[in-house]
Amino acid sequence: MGRNVIAFEPHLALFVPDDDPLLFYRVIVEKARQALASGGLLAVEVNERFGNEVASLVVAGGFTEVEIVNDLSGKERIVTGILP
Repeated sequence: MGRNVIAFEPHLALFVPDDDPLLFYRVIVEKARQALASGGLLAVEVNERFGNEVASLVVAGGFTEVEIVNDLSGKERIVTGILP
């Protein structure tokens, strides 16, 4: 991970237990289901290695139109979904 990230982001936001790297995404999907109105957009930034896994969580959470969006460098960086 780059120094520009480690120096400016909270440790808690960057590191999760190695055995559960999607821990926060599961919670975010569940909270988004509770908080968003029908048609609401969920968009999360992801580590490029976990785009497909996070997209699967979003689909399993009942969201539709799930997409993985590349950043300007072509890396899978954002996962979006719409709450029906």
